Amino acid sequence: RAIRSRSLVPYSTSVTIASANNIIITSNLQTTETSGVPTGAAVMGLVADQFVRVEHGLGSTDYSAACNQDNLSTQSLPNLTLDAAILSLKHSFMVDHYDCGNTLGTLKINGALVQNFRGAVGTVDNNGNAATGYVKNYTYDDRLAYLLPPYLFDISTGGWEVDRETLCDPGGSSRSEEHTSEL
Repeated sequence: RAIRSRSLVPYSTSVTIASANNIIITSNLQTTETSGVPTGAAVMGLVADQFVRVEHGLGSTDYSAACNQDNLSTQSLPNLTLDAAILSLKHSFMVDHYDCGNTLGTLKINGALVQNFRGAVGTVDNNGNAATGYVKNYTYDDRLAYLLPPYLFDISTGGWEVDRETLCDPGGSSRSEEHTSEL
C-alpha cells in the first residue's frame, strides 16, 4: 500500500513519513520559506522502501496509447516545491508518466535526495528544451547539516560508501572503477 501526501503548506513541525511500499506526492510539501529558501526549525523526511513518486495523471486511463494526451489537472502539480530529505531505499524518486503529457514547469527540491536508481522526472526535445514533465531545480538544504527529520538516521555519518563510479569523458566514452571500503 502506498502513502499519499496531503496538503502540508507550510508545515511547521518536523515530521518523517515512512512507507514499506511507495510514497505518492500529491501536493507541495513546504515549510516556512524566505525568498524561496526554507527557514525555521521544521524539516521533513520522506522514506520509502520502494518508490517516492510524484503524481502525474493523464486525460485517459489508456496508458498503452501514444503519449500525446493532455495532463489531468486534478492529478498534475505544476511548479512543484518539496522541502524534504527524500530517500528511496530500493528504487527511485520519479514522476508518474514523466514522458507523457505537457510540461509541468519546475520541480524544486530544497533538501536532499537519495535513491538506489536515478529516476526520471521529465524529458527534453532535440534543442534541450523541456518536452514533458519537469525541469529540475535541486538545492541542498543546509539546515540538514544540523537539523534532522525525526527518526531519520544521520545521513552524513551513516555507513555509506561508493560502490561503483562511472567517469564520463566529453568524447562519449566511459570507464568504470570499482571501489571497496570497510564500514
